[in-house]
Amino acid sequence: MNSKHSKPESFLNKKENAEERSAGQESLEYSYKFPGGERFEVVKKENGEFKVSILKDKKVIFDFSSLLPSEWKLVSRDYISELNKKTSQEIPWLEWWADHRRKLIQIGKFKIPQDLLGFFHEIGHVKNNHPKDLETLQKLEDSIHDETLPVAKDKERVDFRKEQVRLTSKIERQAWAYSLMLLKKMDREFGLDTKSLFPKFAQLRSYINKDLAAYRQEFKQLVDEFKFEPTFYQELEKLFDRKQD
Repeated sequence: MNSKHSKPESFLNKKENAEERSAGQESLEYSYKFPGGERFEVVKKENGEFKVSILKDKKVIFDFSSLLPSEWKLVSRDYISELNKKTSQEIPWLEWWADHRRKLIQIGKFKIPQDLLGFFHEIGHVKNNHPKDLETLQKLEDSIHDETLPVAKDKERVDFRKEQVRLTSKIERQAWAYSLMLLKKMDREFGLDTKSLFPKFAQLRSYINKDLAAYRQEFKQLVDEFKFEPTFYQELEKLFDRKQD
């Protein structure tokens, strides 16, 4: 979900003058100052969870966890590592991922201020994806990786893959739609100048399209592997691709 932008002076992450918070062992992982003085902050708590907020005059005016159901958590790689040790699980670290089974949003590194939109996108997976679609996608993926299916059912696997591609496109676009809505909400309700992130609409569109194009490339490999009919390439481009600006 990352794109190349110049790094503004207000950029701050753990590698560059990270501040230790006075309360416990909290550490400031990322901060971005908007033109109006409001600040977007990502703070890692001692237990590996994240606290993501908008501050003005050093006071929190919005806590992003308030958008999520109470059972959901924003977590770091450290949190996942500790959880795996304690529970003998093998939860993968995917850096940016809304894990619906465990109610965890994995938060990767904010490399550029525009990654706020990527963070909003992950919240969108919680807020704007229909549970039935998510359940269906999970069942499809479980069936695809079920090695007990006999070779005779290869055609069924192909059908599963096609449905997986189509449903993934729907789910991703819903999450991006939510991220755009939330960006406007931040502007409208808190006076954030979000145009400082994307001065031109083409830049915003390019950020989203690069993420969708990555899915297209990933699924293209599956199309080749399963020898889908050539016409499916065209559908794949419609589902995930757009011309880059």
